Amino acid sequence: MDKKLFKIINLTSQDVLLEIAKLGLPFYESSRLYQVSATELRKSIENDQYLISKKICYLKKNGLVESFVEKKETFFKISEKGLDKIQMINFDEIRVLKPVKWDGKWRVVIFDIPEEHKKSRELLRNKLKEMGFEKLQNSVYVHPFECTKEISQISKIISEENNVLIMLADIIQGEENIILGMLDRGLLSKNDLK
Repeated sequence: MDKKLFKIINLTSQDVLLEIAKLGLPFYESSRLYQVSATELRKSIENDQYLISKKICYLKKNGLVESFVEKKETFFKISEKGLDKIQMINFDEIRVLKPVKWDGKWRVVIFDIPEEHKKSRELLRNKLKEMGFEKLQNSVYVHPFECTKEISQISKIISEENNVLIMLADIIQGEENIILGMLDRGLLSKNDLK
């Protein structure tokens, strides 16, 4: 296979993985198993069938999906590794939405993730920075907008629900500097401060 085609398959195979998950959702809810018939998958993806086959081969080769035959119908099932990949895709898409107007309250995220979970801790720190959080201390970050659902989702994905805490605060000592930093980065606007 030429390098260009392999690159396309690598980049777009996650679409097939997500489509299997979406189509297999009813199976997942009842049996904790994402699976879908090959026929249903091909019907749902309007694309070149050859390319879809290559994407599925890529997913199988990398251990993200498995196939099996039942009553002369081929099915694809997402493996544990595939479920982890879906979680990371979802993790990358988590964002904090900016409301029309800031309510003047701070969302403070505090975490105490043990050293043996260093990878999870760094993943959380990087994600908080990416979402516009301001670092107050190594394990204390602040954000002006509602983000409880997002923080809960992130801490669940990294399996650290018991080690991440979110608080709501009216005042933070030195918040003027935090506000200035957020104004500079475009997270807050002068209209938010009125």
